[in-house]
Amino acid sequence: MQNKLCKKIKNNSVNPLLNYICSQEEKEYVEYGLKQFMTSFIGVMVTLLVGKILGVCSKLVLFLLCFIPLRSYVGGYHAKTRGNCVILSMGIVFGVGVGYRYSFWNSLWFMILGVLSGIFIWKSAPIGNEKKQLSTYEKRKFRTKIHNMLIWILGAYSLALYCRWDAFREAAVCAIVCSNILMVIQNVASGNRKSATSLERTLSFDEVISYIDNRHPFNVRIRWNNGNGHAVVCGGYSRAQSSMWIIDPWENTTSQPYNYTSLVEGTTLATGSGRYRFTVVY
Repeated sequence: MQNKLCKKIKNNSVNPLLNYICSQEEKEYVEYGLKQFMTSFIGVMVTLLVGKILGVCSKLVLFLLCFIPLRSYVGGYHAKTRGNCVILSMGIVFGVGVGYRYSFWNSLWFMILGVLSGIFIWKSAPIGNEKKQLSTYEKRKFRTKIHNMLIWILGAYSLALYCRWDAFREAAVCAIVCSNILMVIQNVASGNRKSATSLERTLSFDEVISYIDNRHPFNVRIRWNNGNGHAVVCGGYSRAQSSMWIIDPWENTTSQPYNYTSLVEGTTLATGSGRYRFTVVY
């Protein structure tokens, strides 16, 4: 019933408005942004509702302020659908809220679990998932940010311990433990198997270099100017010429280099004219 109502509102109100004010390409980005906003809005409302019911509203908000930045770089398990993502978020918030309500997070064993989780995150994070496969370049970049966050949390935790601010100490430990649990779930769910991951974006040239240097050719999805598409493979690069070596599977074509910027902004291949829009990595 709710899905039918949302679709009806979208088809009758949102889509006509977007068609009027946006191009087709801009519409895709706006729709994605609206979906992300609604997911975040629902998450905030659920957090406030659970906090109000359990009487720990301010503590849950403090937990999210610690958890969300760390979670965004650590990675780990992500639900496959938006609905399941909301359910997972509600479960985390409710579990943390119950722990606050009955003072689970102030025990010695939980502090020890927090230390062990922090060590595991320091050594293993970040990790990718089916929706977000990380390149070597991204892993290095995210790992630096994670280490900086953990150092900041440790310093803030020490200050909170000195000032007897128990709410922040518990929030910091909960954020680290929850991030670690989602990492472990992702490792168990994937079985550390490598699989194809579709990225709704282009790779930067630094990422191209990283994938090829690590012997991971990848699929380049071309969107033709007429609206159709084509798939080719990037099997190499030239740093001096800022080019990608493209292997086209279409008959009567030859493999050849194409300038990276031209591919992204628009160029003519042997099989048509278009630009590099999406990526499939392995």
